[in-house]
Amino acid sequence: MDIISVATFIILFSTGRTADLIHTFLNRSLPPVAIAALLFVLPPYLFLKLLLFAFCSAFSKDVAGKVVLITGASSGIGEYLAYEYARRGACLALVARRENRLNDVADMAYQLGSPDVVVIQGDVSRAEDCERFVDRMIDHFGHRKHVAFYSIFSLVTNAGIAPMRMFEDCPDITKLAPAMDINFWGSVCSIFFALPYLKRSRGKIVGIASAAGWLPAPRIGSPQASKAALISFYETLRTELGSEITITIVTPGLIESEMTRGKFLSKEGRIVLDPQMRDERFFRVQS
Repeated sequence: MDIISVATFIILFSTGRTADLIHTFLNRSLPPVAIAALLFVLPPYLFLKLLLFAFCSAFSKDVAGKVVLITGASSGIGEYLAYEYARRGACLALVARRENRLNDVADMAYQLGSPDVVVIQGDVSRAEDCERFVDRMIDHFGHRKHVAFYSIFSLVTNAGIAPMRMFEDCPDITKLAPAMDINFWGSVCSIFFALPYLKRSRGKIVGIASAAGWLPAPRIGSPQASKAALISFYETLRTELGSEITITIVTPGLIESEMTRGKFLSKEGRIVLDPQMRDERFFRVQS
């Protein structure tokens, strides 16, 4: 049976009497079955989640003295993850485009307990920058006796942007490319160059994606597509790497960050901080 025949069958089936009967049966039978299943499944599921949380809390990995590389560490989630790792005594490699902001984050990380922090200016959308900051991190921590020169305990791929506009209002479709370059390819390139070192240390990848990757919403079509691609990529890595590297996929919703304060991709394809643009796009008054 070829594709055309299958498509014809599906159309005829979906518009026929049989489909109506099946839909009626499902509408009447599924709700009570789903409620009954929920009542039986939810309590043991929550109990198992509680046990898993207790187990993970009791046997959480010690990151003291180990190297953690964080992209997009100058603000938002990346910045505060740096502080949390610092409190646990991790050595940090902080990557972002704004070196002055990274220096501020590094100073705070030292105060919170990190034994060593290296600041590396770089743009994750450029493959050569990704290779350079991984090499720079390896060179920097190679002189520390308690840190294996090849060891990256954790790679946090956090750098990202969120262009906000209706698709039909986009003046130039090519200006949406940075969303994919930074959100998707930035993470892919960072992982590619760090992967050999992560495999040697049986390390961890923490992928900061977004709920937008699976929750459609207007005005964020390009970041939604990039995050959905990123989630799919992480899932593929899980199947390829097996137990060699642990991969955690994080899909946060809306949080307070530079993006919620007005950090957007302008019509010219440049990243700008514009609270007025945020208000116009999120709180537009309909006349």
